[in-house]
Amino acid sequence: MDKKLLLITSVLILLSVSFAGSLPFNSTSRALSNVIRVPANYQTIQAAINAANPGDSIIVAPGVYYEHVIVNKTLSLIGETKETTIIDGSRTSIVVRISADNVNLSEFTIRHSGQRPWTDSGVFFTFGSVNCIVNNSIVMGNYHGVFFESSTGNTLSSSNVSSNSGRGIILESSSRNTISANVVSQNEQDNGIDLFDSTNNEITRNTVSANGWAGIYLVASPSNIITENTVSNNSVVGIHLEESSNNVLYRNNLLHNGLNDEGQLNNSTSTNTWDNDAEGNYWSDYVGQDLNGDGIGDTNIPHLGVDSHPLIEPWSSLRKFFLDGSMITVLSDSTIASFSFNASLALINLNSTGPSNTLGFCNITIPKNLLRSEPPTKIWTVTVNGTYASFALIENFTHTSLYFTYAHSTRRVQIRVVQLPNVPPTADFTYSLTNPTPYDTINFTDTSSDPDGSITSWQWEFGDDNNSTEQNPRHKYANADTYIVTLRVKDNLGTETVTSKALLVRKVKTTLKATAPSIVNQGQLFSITATLQDENNDPMLNAVVEVYVLKEKWETIGSSKTNASGVTSITYKALLEAGTYQFKAQYNGTQNLVESISYFAIQIIEVPDTQSPTADAGADRTTYVDVMVIFDASESSDNVGIVDYDWDFGDGTTGTGIETNHTYTSPGEYTVALTVEDVAGNTALDSITVTVLSSESFPIWAIVLALIAIAAIVVSIILWKKRKRV
Repeated sequence: MDKKLLLITSVLILLSVSFAGSLPFNSTSRALSNVIRVPANYQTIQAAINAANPGDSIIVAPGVYYEHVIVNKTLSLIGETKETTIIDGSRTSIVVRISADNVNLSEFTIRHSGQRPWTDSGVFFTFGSVNCIVNNSIVMGNYHGVFFESSTGNTLSSSNVSSNSGRGIILESSSRNTISANVVSQNEQDNGIDLFDSTNNEITRNTVSANGWAGIYLVASPSNIITENTVSNNSVVGIHLEESSNNVLYRNNLLHNGLNDEGQLNNSTSTNTWDNDAEGNYWSDYVGQDLNGDGIGDTNIPHLGVDSHPLIEPWSSLRKFFLDGSMITVLSDSTIASFSFNASLALINLNSTGPSNTLGFCNITIPKNLLRSEPPTKIWTVTVNGTYASFALIENFTHTSLYFTYAHSTRRVQIRVVQLPNVPPTADFTYSLTNPTPYDTINFTDTSSDPDGSITSWQWEFGDDNNSTEQNPRHKYANADTYIVTLRVKDNLGTETVTSKALLVRKVKTTLKATAPSIVNQGQLFSITATLQDENNDPMLNAVVEVYVLKEKWETIGSSKTNASGVTSITYKALLEAGTYQFKAQYNGTQNLVESISYFAIQIIEVPDTQSPTADAGADRTTYVDVMVIFDASESSDNVGIVDYDWDFGDGTTGTGIETNHTYTSPGEYTVALTVEDVAGNTALDSITVTVLSSESFPIWAIVLALIAIAAIVVSIILWKKRKRV
């Protein structure tokens, strides 16, 4: 975290003491290519959009604008004040539809969509919209609040999405979106935040309360991050997870969800991670104890069978401690516990807990009537686990603020005003390349100092099990990750001071471009070609590209590896009903390479087809109880293509697919029926007979024949031995 920014933050804290909160995002801070004003230049918002060029900004004056807005260009659409700049859909259709990339929309009230349950919403991100931002707006009185349809890399932040009659926020078949710092409440019939078939999204710092069913609801949605949300008083359940595994949830506050706190969690057929290796979640129904003072529960775990590190107190980055009418405030990204103040020792103690291999920070503001320094004789010191830590100090007439960092685990922090014979050195460093990748070598520069002596030794820990004792070392990381770099310095009297910083080694960006025919006929075999390059426009070899089609959810249709030119091709037969279908090609990335997605649409043209397919269920067969039987319909045929294979096994059970299997549990004779359907809806039927014998019904004649054969062999051996003796 930038030290200058934190010092500025400290000044604001000192002025307000109560940490009133961060300033809202200012969406007008970007350089404006051209500014169009509504209604000064155009009477309606849509007229201004139609006249705008990509990159323009449209500023909308306060008023009620009764229209449906389609943002189909890259631009910024900004209301002057969100409470009084209103887009009203007159209770029909979608109010604001975003169908372009890199759109910035902020400072509006968006209300009164239609009431069709499927797509009517206040804001609708259409298929393939990428890197758009909706910020600091009010989305109320619609059917759904904000709907993401197959969208990637978008952000919804600092908005109020409440009092909609359906769901608050929906992500459907969407990935890598960020839902952050929103209020999502009182969405009447359904869920606050709803994910279906959506992956790698981040749901963070939202207040989700009093919704009609669930606070946060996931179905078929793996690998999302859900953190630092307050989920409270939702009617049925706080968090619902169904067929949604590999999600990570921590530092969430779950408060009084469902009747009598009995609806905190519904975790159906899902396996997820409920902590960050150190901190779990706060549950209002958890009754365990913290035995070691780190703020984490140690008894009655795992809570609800999932959380092995439940928090003792609700998570908040801001903690306030009141002492004799004064208040000490701690702003930190760690769990703060066991806080104490000893006036006679001029000492503040606290425990700080966070996940290993991450950087923690603490910004503590102390009233001077409780504790103050008297330089040069009495000075501030900060120790972390007994070692002096470098810190930044800023103060005014009434308060002192200290900011310091540390490598996370559970740390004992002591802040004192003391008189020392030797002032500890200050450890600090910088590094070159602010945005390095694994391809780059990083130069570290020591900027440590000692006010009453000199620095005599340096111990670097680069966070990847590599170290150095040079003053200004160089280092190259093998993999993209966030590394905690720690520098320990000693002065000429042997006093040691430590400082740590987080260094992000980012992944290399990739670009995937897919091409395919825009129109194909039903049953037509066509090719989808994809080209993959890294950020230096170099082709990527042997990278697996997967291709999906969007039906009810994304379904894979094939994959292939790229050649030396970074190109691959996948063939697909269009066995789909007539209509326009959304496709995507996807490279999933590696530890060092960013994933990349390319969206495209294909129109499937209906081919008139009155000819029925031919069904072929195979030949009759005989089997035994509890023996698996494989059924194969691959000999079935059609002039265009078969899309459905439905099997009736004759014992009350069914199956689907060109190949399937079944195990009979009772002997008997069964008629197995196969029904095939082509793309035009024509059907055909074929059946076979399967005879199932009991396991003990092996034929007696076969047993007798086997015994006769064995006896003949034995007699032949005896006669041969007698003849040999003669």
